[in-house]
Amino acid sequence: MGKQSSGKSYLLNHLSGSFLDVAGGRCTDGVWMTITARAGDGEGDGRCLYVLLDFQGLGSFERSEQEDMLLSVLNAAVSNLTIFNKKDFHLDKDTESAFSRFQSGINLVEHDKKFFKGLFYIAIKDVDASDVEDLIQEFDEKFYQICSKSKEYFIVKMYGGKAEIATMAPYNRCEYYQQSLSELAQTVNKIDYTYDNGSTFSRDLKLIISQIAAKDWSPIDTKRVAVIVDIIRRNLMDAICKGCLSVTNANEAQTLVNFDTQEEVPDLPTVVGDLSSNVSDTGLSLASSKNGISDVLSQLRSRLESVLPRKGNNGESWHSILFEKFLEAIAERRRARVQEWISTNTTEFSDDEEVIKLQLEANVALGETKQNLSVCGCKCSECFWRCVLEKGHDQDHSCKGTHSCTERCTYCVREDDTFNLCRNFAGHEGPHHCKERNHTCREICDLYNLSSNCNELCSLQPDHVGRHKCDSSIHVCKMTCSLPSCKNPCIRTIESEHEKHQCHEVYCQRKCTIKGCSRSCGVKDHFHDLVAGAEHLCGNEHACAESCEMPGICEIFTELVRQNRIFQGQRGSFEYEHVSEQNGLRKGCCIPIPRFQRSHQGPHVHTKNENAVHIVTRGSTGYVSDDGHHFACSHSIIVPIHVIFVIDKSGSMGTSDITPTMVRFARHNSRLGCVYEAILRFIITRQITVSDDSISVVLFNESATVAVEIQDMEDGVVDRLLPHQSRGGTAFSSGLWSAEQLMVKAARDPSVHMKIPVVIFLSDGGNNERGNPVCCVERMKSQEPRMVLHTIMFGNDPAQSILEEMANKGDGQFQLTLDGIDLARSFENLAKSIQPRVAAL
Repeated sequence: MGKQSSGKSYLLNHLSGSFLDVAGGRCTDGVWMTITARAGDGEGDGRCLYVLLDFQGLGSFERSEQEDMLLSVLNAAVSNLTIFNKKDFHLDKDTESAFSRFQSGINLVEHDKKFFKGLFYIAIKDVDASDVEDLIQEFDEKFYQICSKSKEYFIVKMYGGKAEIATMAPYNRCEYYQQSLSELAQTVNKIDYTYDNGSTFSRDLKLIISQIAAKDWSPIDTKRVAVIVDIIRRNLMDAICKGCLSVTNANEAQTLVNFDTQEEVPDLPTVVGDLSSNVSDTGLSLASSKNGISDVLSQLRSRLESVLPRKGNNGESWHSILFEKFLEAIAERRRARVQEWISTNTTEFSDDEEVIKLQLEANVALGETKQNLSVCGCKCSECFWRCVLEKGHDQDHSCKGTHSCTERCTYCVREDDTFNLCRNFAGHEGPHHCKERNHTCREICDLYNLSSNCNELCSLQPDHVGRHKCDSSIHVCKMTCSLPSCKNPCIRTIESEHEKHQCHEVYCQRKCTIKGCSRSCGVKDHFHDLVAGAEHLCGNEHACAESCEMPGICEIFTELVRQNRIFQGQRGSFEYEHVSEQNGLRKGCCIPIPRFQRSHQGPHVHTKNENAVHIVTRGSTGYVSDDGHHFACSHSIIVPIHVIFVIDKSGSMGTSDITPTMVRFARHNSRLGCVYEAILRFIITRQITVSDDSISVVLFNESATVAVEIQDMEDGVVDRLLPHQSRGGTAFSSGLWSAEQLMVKAARDPSVHMKIPVVIFLSDGGNNERGNPVCCVERMKSQEPRMVLHTIMFGNDPAQSILEEMANKGDGQFQLTLDGIDLARSFENLAKSIQPRVAAL
């Protein structure tokens, strides 16, 4: 950064090898960004990506002071090194003015763990080697004097107190390239990097730019949490269903990674017993919104069969053990990987309430996925193997196999060398039978019509005596389960008498009744639904659906609302939509509901941080003191006010860098018109809550004019301001003197004297009088102790410190406004916050 034509682009090009435009005049409009990669001395491949920001010269006619200030905030926020290019060694008024713009930005800087960590490097141009030591000492002393004027100078707030002063040889000497740039390059190489890769820098750059565009000065850390949570939440179902972020056009799955380091979450093999499967988790579908779980199970079945075929002696264990354990193993692996992915991306925000809610959401979805990967387990309707369809299906039970035994006939093997294949159904008990020879009786089993697992033909000797019996060791009942909602067959033996038919399921089949949960009831009783007053709970933690019940607002957030604007730059113009406003938000409860409970103990709160502060709003009882404390007692009343606006109408207020939005003020297409519009917004806001206020308006330049004198607060009084135009110089005391006279006159008026006088003083600076306006405020306060004086600085000016002291002496607040939106917001906030109370019974 630096003044126009100070050689900023030239320096960056020769330092980094970039190709930014350079010229004798202005060649940079706004800020340009470029990147360059250089080999380094670090570990790994040693390469480092440098991002270069080249800013338009400070104080240019094309840009306002507010824009200079905002660009300085952007620069300080994201840069590891800010080079302030200085044309000469003099600390003139232009340099002090530039630093003043930087200083204005400290009010917008909140504490952040990652931003505002850079070095402020002042590079003084065209210095001979013989003058270096004396020059640096002189400049350092003057720089210290400027910094000592404020308790919280921008070097401390924006750069953590890190600043260096260096001299640069003239361009036309080889020392500039061999020594000056070399020393600067060494400084760059010594700086610790903030970002591990370009993607995380890009994400945070977009974040800070969006906050500046929205005039949102809340801590950036809170927004970074929101961004990370939003990214994870948008990719969460892909991660749970497919084990990856997304699938590219090349049909390649993007694996789960740490967004900051790009380190992949480990994808370990699935282990089922002694079997280690090489089925990768990345891209493996465990859920599908299109075709349901049946296709997913079919694909998983094929994956396992490719590793371990289900045939021969392996078939029974494949159906009864391996497939279900395989499904359980891959579901558990998916759960571990997704939780690790969330954890590794939210480590520094692990206690944040939004992260806690996200983890609960993920656990619920992962639990449902694991539950959906449960197979039926009933006997196949065509053979003796178990059904591998999804649990609760409405089709015929099927093992999805050939249903035929593929082993050789046991009897043929014993009798001769001719080996025939078994003709029994797959999964049968007893010896294998080819059914081509009379190895056994082959009559119909006596229990065939009574049992669901009968092997049909008698397996006894051909000439046996007595009942015919098949190979099945136990014959189970073929009646349907006694639970009305269950269609599975009973598994009790027909030899044991029973009236209650029970299938193989042991858990309750009803869904959890907690709102938003679709998991099955966790009670280990298949007939739990028949118990009177039974509560169906899945046995997992649940997110509380209630809102925070603590008094006040949980969070104030800034959002954009629509308004068309036109940006005019050197290379063209474009229309965009922009307006920001702040709204209150009541967050949801972050306390989880314990297992097998419908609610948690204690109040509903949005954070576990015991030091969290809620912004208390005014209710029908009690009141909020000036320091923000809420008192529940009702022994007080709100009294009306007499607000006296003291408005600067000097020539600088006619600047058209900002304009009002209402047609009513079209003839004042300037800063002053924005103030008139803001006064109207103040009146409208006050009319909503209080109906007995009075208003006066003083307009001043070198002298003062009372445009409105002690009138009822109605929006029509704004029309009396429209004839007054901006012109002349600025004398704060003239406006304050007129306000004092109005206050004295109101004190003698029986209809107004009980109203609290509130003075709102606004100026864009440039006070050029010899008097002391602070003394005027002290005099006004001594005459009327009830008076409160608020000050508003419109733009940047050295007079800011005067306005701050005036507000301090007047027991009011100082506010800095940067544009018409901030101005309207300041007036509306004042209108809402001014609620003077007096004791009453």
